[in-house]
Amino acid sequence: MFTDQYNLLVGKELKLNLIKTVNAEDEFDLLPFYYFEILTHQNELVGKISFRIGFNEYTIYNGNIGYEIDQKYRGNNYSLNALKLLKPLIKFHNQHTIFITTNSDNIASNKIAKKANGNLVGKFTVEEDHKFFTGETKIKHVYLIHIDDL
Repeated sequence: MFTDQYNLLVGKELKLNLIKTVNAEDEFDLLPFYYFEILTHQNELVGKISFRIGFNEYTIYNGNIGYEIDQKYRGNNYSLNALKLLKPLIKFHNQHTIFITTNSDNIASNKIAKKANGNLVGKFTVEEDHKFFTGETKIKHVYLIHIDDL
């Protein structure tokens, strides 16, 4: 399922270093995923990004991509650049599209999805009794991204 061919992905501004891979967990309905740290070329840790392989009924809730950028590094397009670095890995797994799901009030994440040429394909409310309800914003935006357009 996993490959070690993409353990280190290097771009102009950033590099992604694989932290771990996680197999699918039926108990939690998790897809298998890669988890990377996002580093500058000076080895400053600026955040993390994950790529969830495949799709299941819960993909709209958490998407194929998850990212977090440390507060002091926000506003530098690091999420977008890290996402672009994942492109060969995503293609390796024969995925031609991915979903990014954001909280409706997360302006920065919504901008990243749009900058990645994501098309808003849906909005939905996560009910409080749903297992993916986190106590945060209940309204989610779902963006579809075609990998060749990334």
